Amino acid sequence: MKDNNLDPYYKKTIPFTYEEKKLLFRVSQDLFSSHIIDYGTQRLLRTLSTEGLNRFGKLLDLGCGYGHIGITLKSANPKNEVHMIDIDALALQYSQQNADLNNVTGLKIYGSLGYDNVNDKDFDLIVSNIPAKVGEKALSHIILDARYYLKQTGRVAIVVIDAITKYVTDVLKSNDDVKILFQKSWSGHTIFHYEFISKDKSTKLKGTGFSRGIYDRTESKFSFNKETLSLKTTYNLPEFDTLSFDTKLLLDNLYFIKKDEIHNVMVINPRQGYIPIALSRLKQIEKIILVDRNLQSLEVSRRNLILNGFSRENVLLSHQVGILLKDERHVNSIVGLVPEKQDNKVYEMFISQSAKQLKPDGVIILCSSSNVIFKMGRITHSTKSFSILKNVRSKGKRVIIARIINNNDI
Repeated sequence: MKDNNLDPYYKKTIPFTYEEKKLLFRVSQDLFSSHIIDYGTQRLLRTLSTEGLNRFGKLLDLGCGYGHIGITLKSANPKNEVHMIDIDALALQYSQQNADLNNVTGLKIYGSLGYDNVNDKDFDLIVSNIPAKVGEKALSHIILDARYYLKQTGRVAIVVIDAITKYVTDVLKSNDDVKILFQKSWSGHTIFHYEFISKDKSTKLKGTGFSRGIYDRTESKFSFNKETLSLKTTYNLPEFDTLSFDTKLLLDNLYFIKKDEIHNVMVINPRQGYIPIALSRLKQIEKIILVDRNLQSLEVSRRNLILNGFSRENVLLSHQVGILLKDERHVNSIVGLVPEKQDNKVYEMFISQSAKQLKPDGVIILCSSSNVIFKMGRITHSTKSFSILKNVRSKGKRVIIARIINNNDI
């Protein structure tokens, strides 16, 4: 179990009781429902019990968060098989921590964008607190394509917030192959249990949901180095049609890389892919390593790099918390947007890991709010790990460029 004092994302531990089973859940401010287990999820779990769906044989928890649904149901049915998936690597990390905390074993916890990394097709129950901001195509995919991952007798149980209840209701009721078994609304959310009438599963899905474009939103263009570049953007990520000011500010300072012997670059928090695309246009860049907690950000950024002519073989994805690569591969530079509103321990971890991840004379080029970069500048000064080469402030944002001093003893 991870020491709370060593986990920069830890907020508190929440108690929860289900069918007289007492559980504890470590939560992070960065994950959904960090104050209490939200009422929609609590009611969904209760309806599984009252409607007899909690005695499943094999369960898929889609969008598992810190693991409250999957772990709760597995604790009530230890012999049954539970898969837990999420696009956020921090959610997967906390799910595993909470499984350990509650002595719940045998869970299969892994990253997946929707059903894209789910190989099993024989679940008795798919359960989810449906995310609201994925776009209508993705919502329909989550709701209706569940049939391809269920046994013939399998069922789906979901909870949705008011903002998407009408859309979800229309999708379910307009599909002749869907039979709603249970529907109940409370202030703020609605719960549905349903099954598919047709038992014929001969039709197969072609490719992943991502490759079929269900997350796609629009096309966007931007200018870099006197060149107009284009990309396909998706829902549920920022900058779908316009560059943010912090991205523009970072792009304006990438000129520093042109005069440096930088071949391998790590891009953190790539969003839709503007920054890695810009880096790919610099002739000396050979490999780009994309690192993010968000699996969708990694997938869309890789796609946009390839669409702009960068070799797939030279794009590496690492879906993880933090920036230390598991294979100990080192890079010449770390570039990206630093998330705001993090605990100072997160920024301290980032500077420490950057010093370990970079090659000698490696460079970081980072942008965030002026306050965040100021904090990170103070951390680099106190640790004596980096020499600051440039610190530029504009309109409440700031870019810092720093070179590692010596990482041999860090």
